[in-house]
Amino acid sequence: MNDASERVASLPYSSCYHLPVKVRVPHNLCPKRIKQRPFDVSLSAYYLIMGINWQPLHLGDERVFLEPLRADHFNELFAVASDPEIWVQHPNPDRYREDVFQIFFEGAKASAGAFIIRAMDNGRALGSTRFYEYDEAANEVKVGYTFFSRACWGQGWNPAVKRLMLRYAFAHVSRVVFHVGTQNIRSQRAMEQIGARQVGELAVAYHGEPVRQNVVYEILADDFHSHTP
Repeated sequence: MNDASERVASLPYSSCYHLPVKVRVPHNLCPKRIKQRPFDVSLSAYYLIMGINWQPLHLGDERVFLEPLRADHFNELFAVASDPEIWVQHPNPDRYREDVFQIFFEGAKASAGAFIIRAMDNGRALGSTRFYEYDEAANEVKVGYTFFSRACWGQGWNPAVKRLMLRYAFAHVSRVVFHVGTQNIRSQRAMEQIGARQVGELAVAYHGEPVRQNVVYEILADDFHSHTP
């Protein structure tokens, strides 16, 4: 068991049984909040049976927890995303608008791999991230669509979340891919800080949004494991 798993295992957990297997999540999220909405996590249940579950319920450590995204998270997440400064360098800088963010949110739900990022101490919403476009033949998955409130910037939240996601991803694939807007220098630097390697550029069609030019980064499983305790 790695350090992150040990920290998660030490937290107070309850068991939930609305899924076809027993899973464990923090007390404040289960059983009441999740068991009342079993159909909101039906895709997670499907993947638990049929293949890789890209919305696991256990991604967290002593500081942060990734809760699978639900439809009723919209207002809470938009309260974070409505800050225009978050999106200034992003290829789609108008996501602070509710109508545009609604499109982003619908894409997140459709991905079956999206999360609302929460602080473990008080459950406050910090932002969102997702797994998406799992490619079994290429043995890879993409990680992205990540944003945090400005209060989180420079405080180590992004590396912590990416470590949790990468550890989980590399239990199933050998390559993780990231797309970052060519003008998004802040996010490009964040990629370099977690050890991602730039491998090219690509025009990317965002869900319901215009095609934008992106820098492509990758992290390989062998490289991650050799540099991560």
